[in-house]
Amino acid sequence: MKATTFSPMGLVLGLALCACSTPPKPRELDALEKLKGQPIVELARKRAPGLIEDSDRMFAKSREEWDSNDLENSRRDAIMGLIKLKTAIALVEQDQARARETSAQSEYKRSEDDYARAAKELAATNEQITLLQKLQEARSATAAEQQKLTQEQQRAAAQDKVAAAQLALKTAETVDAKTYAAPEYSAAADMLARGETELKNGNMAAAQTSAELAKQKADQAAATAKPLYQQAEQSKQNKARDEALGHDAAGISGVTVRLERRGDVQRLVLPLRDLFVKKQTTLASGREAAIDQVAELLKKYPTYPVQIVGHTDNRGKHDQLVALALARANSVLNALISRGLETKRFLVSGSGPDEPVTDNKTSSGRAQNNRVEIIFLYQ
Repeated sequence: MKATTFSPMGLVLGLALCACSTPPKPRELDALEKLKGQPIVELARKRAPGLIEDSDRMFAKSREEWDSNDLENSRRDAIMGLIKLKTAIALVEQDQARARETSAQSEYKRSEDDYARAAKELAATNEQITLLQKLQEARSATAAEQQKLTQEQQRAAAQDKVAAAQLALKTAETVDAKTYAAPEYSAAADMLARGETELKNGNMAAAQTSAELAKQKADQAAATAKPLYQQAEQSKQNKARDEALGHDAAGISGVTVRLERRGDVQRLVLPLRDLFVKKQTTLASGREAAIDQVAELLKKYPTYPVQIVGHTDNRGKHDQLVALALARANSVLNALISRGLETKRFLVSGSGPDEPVTDNKTSSGRAQNNRVEIIFLYQ
């Protein structure tokens, strides 16, 4: 058999080919690539777009370094990309955990309310049973005394008692006790109906006792329902006032009003734009019309607390942008105060670039983000 031989030149060419082939993918890059394929990444892209963009850039750079046999830098950039991506995912998971916690708290509050309602209904039932027992005892105790009165006297007394109970029940109805003190109102109505029947059937002693108990429960129903009724009426008035505010705010020219809720607080937001030129903090000439309209709206609705929040685009250092936003918010505050509004009504702050309403990549987007928001607060 003929022996196989290798020439020095062939060996050199073989080693060169081996050196040029792509090395195995670093496990850090592989891990980053797999994590990027998870569905939660799309949620993280919305929650923390900056972190995701950084991670994507690190991923692309790591792949290029891997293709170039620069394994050390490829691992390093893959690790940085993992850190960025995992941080963004952690923010999403934190938001989801908070949402679950809020849902659990709401469910617990509903359970507490159901338990309290059931307990109240049970207490009302037990109280009605007790009232019936007292009625029976009262009938027995007053039977002998009532026999001493003439039949006409008994009837007159019973009629007076029934009339008093009827008036008390009508008084309770004026504060909607049927809704806000249902157990007490129901007990009063039942006792009154019983008294009216007993009066009709000539059982004067029982009619008086039933009417007295009916009046007691009707008075109790009125006392229980009154503050709840007043609160409900106030809520209706507040709702009407809030709707009127929203309608009037929508009439301000050049302002697109939005409603939003943060926790228990409802916010009516009026974004004012084009008030300032470039990076200036004093109101530009000819920009007074919007301020005048807002001032009139604030005077028309004087009971609302109001926030004034300055916002900017993202061009510049963060601390300087926050300071710029605050200075602009204070300029608007001063303009409103000069129009007769009280300082104590306002809360002033600057968010800088932290709360954009659109992308900062275009001039129109940056113009939208540069704004001062007048925010009416209510529950």
